[in-house]
Amino acid sequence: GVAMGYPWSFRGTFGDLTEDNRVNIASTQTGDKIFVTWNDTQIAGSTDNNMPDVFARGFDLVTNKITAVNGENQPNNVSLISEVSGAAWFECTSHYIFTDNNKYTLPIVIEDLSVPADLTQPVEFMYLSDFSYVDADFSINVTNPVFPVGTDAKLSVATSMNISPNPVKSNANVSLTLDKSSSVSLIVTNLVGQQVMQKDAGLVEAGTRQIIIDASNFTPGVYFVTASINGQKLTKKMIVE
Repeated sequence: GVAMGYPWSFRGTFGDLTEDNRVNIASTQTGDKIFVTWNDTQIAGSTDNNMPDVFARGFDLVTNKITAVNGENQPNNVSLISEVSGAAWFECTSHYIFTDNNKYTLPIVIEDLSVPADLTQPVEFMYLSDFSYVDADFSINVTNPVFPVGTDAKLSVATSMNISPNPVKSNANVSLTLDKSSSVSLIVTNLVGQQVMQKDAGLVEAGTRQIIIDASNFTPGVYFVTASINGQKLTKKMIVE
């Protein structure tokens, strides 16, 4: 594999308690990219994780490339210019990230401590919104002469998925571009992961194909449409008005 980053500090101290750094690993629905996030204090001379930020890095398993920061071989400081800069005490990243064409948004939540030395005091959970990577960010080659790293890009059978109109009031048109004939099914879930609809489209011919979702009886809100294509999964957000 490859080193994604190195923590400068090992653990944080909160009154009489200590907490080790926690590493989170997220991925795309298709599993072709993974993302690592962690807490760390990277301030010269600091020996304690007492001013933590959230750091992140991505790994493209098809191209065997990792992300860079302005061309430098290092992870991103996600919380550096946020309201929790130096105070992102605990962080958690969703198992799956949001994918929109070549944009990959990492859902990261941090816990803000009102009194860092006293964990009995109230805390506030905050969402670090809109941190994302694009394909161009994966620019550092990973070389490993001993064994191959990554997945075979030829396994992919779907090149794109789009929903229109979006937002939708009645019927939504799910457009899939398939490289070859594939078995296709759709699942619609709400924000809390409850399945609200499943549709089996059967064997769908190669090319750009349309599948209709009747959303007229859905409660207004945000949903996720997941297309399962010969085991490969693509997910898009759908807004119902």
